[in-house]
Amino acid sequence: MTPILVTGLTRPAHFQRAVAAGSPASGAGVCIRLIRQDLSSTGFVERLRTVLSTLDVTPEKVDLVVDYAVWDSGAPSFGYLTSRIPGIERWRTFTLLAGSFPPDLRVFERPGQYEWSRDEWVSWRDQVLNKPPALLRLPAYGDYTIQFGLAVAPPDHPNVSARIRYTAEDHWVVMRGEGLFHKTSPGSKQYIANAELLCLRKEFCGAPFSYGDGYIAQVASREIATPGNPMTWLRAGINHHLVFVVRQLAHISI
Repeated sequence: MTPILVTGLTRPAHFQRAVAAGSPASGAGVCIRLIRQDLSSTGFVERLRTVLSTLDVTPEKVDLVVDYAVWDSGAPSFGYLTSRIPGIERWRTFTLLAGSFPPDLRVFERPGQYEWSRDEWVSWRDQVLNKPPALLRLPAYGDYTIQFGLAVAPPDHPNVSARIRYTAEDHWVVMRGEGLFHKTSPGSKQYIANAELLCLRKEFCGAPFSYGDGYIAQVASREIATPGNPMTWLRAGINHHLVFVVRQLAHISI
């Protein structure tokens, strides 16, 4: 695998020089990551051209990623987005990245089963399928899987809940348990019960669907000696999400 170096419009000069020095050696080109503030700022086009000049690359050698981070209803339309980027058809790839998973599960007040809308996916799907006249190029899809779209430092010694995050057609299923370290909490045994309940839901894709689904089914049937921990469940959820989204994209007719 050949790594592709990533930069942005506001990186310091020494960072840009390092990217410029490393990119020709690999021959892989570069990735330029734009944020929403870049698109609306004065002088955006000129700053983008300056970065291209500094990196000594043309758009044909650049993977352009527009990172909306946390999706919201006021996010610019794809038509506006493509109208703001010069030579939109020339970029090697063009991807929109966003996420709408909540920053934590405190939005769900008590243990139980919940659903949370995948707003970034629904908006991308609808805009791509409707193909508005102002849309000059279809952006590829990118998301933050089952994670929040901004990096947030966790608190010291968090008492995380036993939770399972599971991707469905246009929403996530969230199985929220109690804090793992509460005195009266069943602890990690909650994962077994939540896995059993998830396997009974219509959204569950079945054990053969992915590694993550197989893990869920094995814990539910007690084929695994331990019920897992936050890391193993996050890994299972992300694996299921990746497989699920790739299949969604494969079945869209554009």
